[in-house]
Amino acid sequence: MRCLSLAGAALVMATLGSISSPADAQRRASSAQRATSAAQRAATAAAQRAKEDETWCWDANQEYSPQQRIAGCNGLLKSRTLLAEDRPYVIAMLGYSHHELQQYDEALEKFSEKIRLQPEVADGYGWRADVYLEQGENEQALDDYSKALTLQPNSRDAAGWYQNRGMARAHLGDLKGALQDYDRSLAIGGPDASLFLYRGDVYLDQRKYRDAIEDYSEAIELAPQDGRTWNARCWARGAQGRNLDKALADCEAALNLDGNSSDTHDSRGLVHLKQKEWEAALEDYETSRTLDPGAASAYFGHAIALQRLDRDDEAEADFKRALALDPKIAEKYEGWGVKRR
Repeated sequence: MRCLSLAGAALVMATLGSISSPADAQRRASSAQRATSAAQRAATAAAQRAKEDETWCWDANQEYSPQQRIAGCNGLLKSRTLLAEDRPYVIAMLGYSHHELQQYDEALEKFSEKIRLQPEVADGYGWRADVYLEQGENEQALDDYSKALTLQPNSRDAAGWYQNRGMARAHLGDLKGALQDYDRSLAIGGPDASLFLYRGDVYLDQRKYRDAIEDYSEAIELAPQDGRTWNARCWARGAQGRNLDKALADCEAALNLDGNSSDTHDSRGLVHLKQKEWEAALEDYETSRTLDPGAASAYFGHAIALQRLDRDDEAEADFKRALALDPKIAEKYEGWGVKRR
């Protein structure tokens, strides 16, 4: 066996010291493997997150909460894989979800951004108009619905746009324009209980009681479980002053569906006034204003009933309260055939 010199031994030791040991190699391999594994897990998690974002954002069946949809859509907007043509609709879904949460400023911001990206596409104007309408911004709603209908008059949403534009026009006092829009909506979309209800309301405002009653009857046929339709016909018959027994039956049907409706108690109160049943009217108006303390009609009707019972001092307090809530309430009651003494 050949022996190394001290110098040779030193060189070997120095060389060995610069070469990785099997343990070092194993540690490096394990570290690299862990790094690769972590990267794979991160990639898998990112893919799962992206899929979850997509599922939450494009929630066609509304299985997820608005907050989840907002989170999903925001995630998609940050994704590098989001197609340019999809971006406006992700933004629109954000607007839709904010609207559902009644976060109107955020909804308007998102729909306006969608319109900026696609100014010649009708749907963004329709969605923004819905927010304006719900906020009572009827002029803005009217403009946006009109823009949507101009851009895409044959859209599948056109019937809804005509209906909602009719509502905006009715709120603005354009009853003729509202009727025209409701008629267009019926022609395009076919019979709809809400549409008959809204058109009936316009006829009621025009004192066209027979037409209003016909539309409310159509609404009842289509939606017999909706107490609003029964109440509307009760009110129209009460205001007309004919078929008061039928009016009372309509109010009873409405109350059977919703016993806590302030409006229906108010309607039945009017019917009792027309029937000269003062005590019964008092009871209904008391219930109505308890359910809705801001109901001017309930205070005014209550005051009329008190006056007919010669309780003038009590009546005067109710008259003042009613007029404070609605300065035109006396004029409205005269239109319905009930005058203050």
